[in-house]
Amino acid sequence: RAAHLDRQVSIVRQPCWVGGPIFGMETPNVRQVAQSMEAKYASPRSLNGKGAPPTARGGNGVAELLAEPVLDRERLLNDTVNTGVMAALIGGFALSTMQMGMVVPGEAAEQLTVVIYMLSVVSVHMCTCSSLSSAFLYRQINALGDDAACVWAARHPLLLSLPMSKFAVGCMLYLSSVLCLSFYDLQEEPRAQRAMLAVGCGSLSMVAITAVVIARC
Repeated sequence: RAAHLDRQVSIVRQPCWVGGPIFGMETPNVRQVAQSMEAKYASPRSLNGKGAPPTARGGNGVAELLAEPVLDRERLLNDTVNTGVMAALIGGFALSTMQMGMVVPGEAAEQLTVVIYMLSVVSVHMCTCSSLSSAFLYRQINALGDDAACVWAARHPLLLSLPMSKFAVGCMLYLSSVLCLSFYDLQEEPRAQRAMLAVGCGSLSMVAITAVVIARC
């Protein structure tokens, strides 16, 4: 592996230029990237809280170094912001479904419309809670320095996972409400109803499979 790495480094030893003479931006070669990552791993910012990985302590190559993620304050802030914004967006979609007037107080409602309303209500709760949790986490992380933020994050992994977990549940519930809504609205069109049912089930399955695959990586 070391010999293969030396060959890769020799291939890109000469700097390449992006944008030509106008921009003159030089891209780093493999050895520079490896040295930069080793410098990051030398600080106590590893996700597993064990300090530098085996590669930074004389391991066996850049591939192993790239395999372990680096935790830093900027990534934490970006993650919380992205989750909060997307959760607020999906929560707004679910709230608009609630305001369609499918369930009217004092009047009997069909069972499927009640299911759609309940799915939308829980989705709004989950997405709003995810957005608020992200805002609280962003405020906490933003108030800390680089190293202090990494230490704090390593001590609170469950707290950091709450916004994404609630957002994922809220999205699944929202997709389920859309599936039920299309099924209800297309009662007079059996072929379109079955087609939209297949699309909705496929969408839910893709989201669930993606979440499982990412969780197992």
